[in-house]
Amino acid sequence: MVVAIRPRVLLGLASLVVTIACGTATSAPILTPAPASTFAATPTAAPTLDYADVTLAASEATIDFPDSIDFILSASSALPLRKVDLEFGTDHVYSCATREYSSVRLDFEPDTEVELSWEWELKKTGSIPPGTVVWWRWRFEDEGGRSYLSHRQELEYEDKRFQWQSLTQDNITLHWYTGGRDFVAELAQAMAGGLASLELGSDLVQPIQAFIYADAEDVQGAILFAQEWTGGLAFGSQNILLITISPERAEEEVSGLVHELAHLLIQELTFNCFGGLPPWLNEGLATYAEGPLAPYQQSALDRAAAEDTLITLRSLSSSFPAGHLGASLSYAQSQSLVAYLIDTYGWAKMRELLAVFQGGSTYDDALLQIYALNMDVLDHEWRASLGLLEPAAP
Repeated sequence: MVVAIRPRVLLGLASLVVTIACGTATSAPILTPAPASTFAATPTAAPTLDYADVTLAASEATIDFPDSIDFILSASSALPLRKVDLEFGTDHVYSCATREYSSVRLDFEPDTEVELSWEWELKKTGSIPPGTVVWWRWRFEDEGGRSYLSHRQELEYEDKRFQWQSLTQDNITLHWYTGGRDFVAELAQAMAGGLASLELGSDLVQPIQAFIYADAEDVQGAILFAQEWTGGLAFGSQNILLITISPERAEEEVSGLVHELAHLLIQELTFNCFGGLPPWLNEGLATYAEGPLAPYQQSALDRAAAEDTLITLRSLSSSFPAGHLGASLSYAQSQSLVAYLIDTYGWAKMRELLAVFQGGSTYDDALLQIYALNMDVLDHEWRASLGLLEPAAP
């Protein structure tokens, strides 16, 4: 799920699903994956108990960041090998997938010794973020019909363009390459304060990695096909953040880190495979964690209220506009709506609302269950609180 672009050019909480094409590979040259129509739909069969006699001389993976990962195999067998499959994937914190890995059949002539390779072209499948754990294993079948499955191997997908430093506070690890300990201590203090403002009854439990880049160009260089205005990315399924914060602008830019961490806390509390939160609630809570609205957001909200151009709550329950003005207003309205619910009904009701959403409730049903109002009535109440409408009749 990709959430709307934020006006500070951060992509909101994204759940990256990587699907890999099945293809063929020979010892030389490396071939590209086959078309998408050949994607494996189900895992290959489990090996029989009659294991093949296979020896691995080499099983390696090398990273060409951020373009590809090469898998290399050298193996021998008592009987000629007739099938070799590469199975690989990435570790996820959250997933509703029924299948957690991809499989590719390598092309070769049956032999007792094989040297094979295959290239995972991220330009074709989509990028994975730095810090991702990539794993792989090999599945063999010899001419006697016997099978063998190698042990799982793994490596961390690293951005080695920079000399990273790391600091872990609780279960959040900050990685940075520009600035000293004072800089990252300031970030850690802001994170703690922002998340504490969300009285959701729970702290972050799952480990999180946040990569702090000194400028937007460095972020864009870590992910293929990033838009030129991208200043940060969040990969919710892996709890990994990439964000731009320079030491010179830390006080201003740290709010983006707080915002994305708030998203991960909300996801941890509400994740399910049946439904999500409406964008106005998800983004409203994350923007609330940042503190008071930024001047440009408050200005957008005041102007829309004065000109009667506020966005309806039902519209804010779908994707936000991509344009700067529409996005600024969407985030500002969402924060104002969340603040209204908290100020009027309290944090206990908000916690109950998130618990209902964790069960997979629809938007209106959740609001009716906790607040006895649907989105239209909430929209009316909120506008009335701004002095734009008469309060709804009891």
